[in-house]
Amino acid sequence: MVRLWPFAARRTRGNGALSAIVQIPLGQRDLFDSVCQKWFDWLLRETAELPSSPVRAAPVLLISERDLPEEWYWSAVREHVELEPRLSEIHSHSCVIHTGDESWGAVGASAAMAWQPNEHSTWELISWRDESMIGKSRMVSSEVVREMERRHPETFVNRDPTADRGLIAPRTPCPVLYGIRGSNAQCVEDAHRWLQSRTDVEQSPRWAVHRTNQLSDDHVRGV
Repeated sequence: MVRLWPFAARRTRGNGALSAIVQIPLGQRDLFDSVCQKWFDWLLRETAELPSSPVRAAPVLLISERDLPEEWYWSAVREHVELEPRLSEIHSHSCVIHTGDESWGAVGASAAMAWQPNEHSTWELISWRDESMIGKSRMVSSEVVREMERRHPETFVNRDPTADRGLIAPRTPCPVLYGIRGSNAQCVEDAHRWLQSRTDVEQSPRWAVHRTNQLSDDHVRGV
C-alpha cells in the first residue's frame, strides 16, 4: 500500500493505492480476467453508494504481466502527475485497465505496482466497518487509543498528544474503521486483536495487513 503525494489537488482522504502479486494457474487467464471484471463492476456499484465526500473516489483496476518503471512510483509520491500522460504510459506497457467514469485512480494504481519495498518500509493494518455502520460515528475513543499505544509500543502515529485526539480512525463517512501503523506486521495485528477484544470498541468484520511506504522518507526530495 502506497501513500501518494500529500499535496495532490485531487486526492482522497486515504490518498493511497494497493497492489498485489497474483499467481494464475496455466490456462486460467481468461477466468482471471472475468473475475476481475465482475469484481470491479461490483466495486463501482459499492463506491457509488458511499456517502458524499469532497473528492469522490475514482477507482481503477490495473493488471500487468511485467514490472512497471519505478519512476512511476517516485513521481507519484513526490510531485503532481498529469493523468493523460500517465494513461498513455500505462497503455504503452500493455496493461489491462478497468475504470469507471473517471480514471484518476490510474496514477495511484500504477505507482503502487511500480513500488519496490525495502528495509525502510512500514506496516499498516486496515480494518473495515460493517456495512450497517457506514456513515455513523465510530466507537474508537482517544482513551482506548492511548492505552493501545502503551501496550503496543512498536505501533506509531496513533494519536496527537497535544490535542489528546486519536489518529487511527478517519473522520469521514468511509468504510474504514481504523488504520494501525507500526514497524512490523505482527505488532499491528496484535494491537488490532487487543482493540477488538474490548467491548467499548466498534467491532470490525474484516481486516488486512499491508506493507507501506509511510514514514519511509520516500515523499521527501533529496533523501
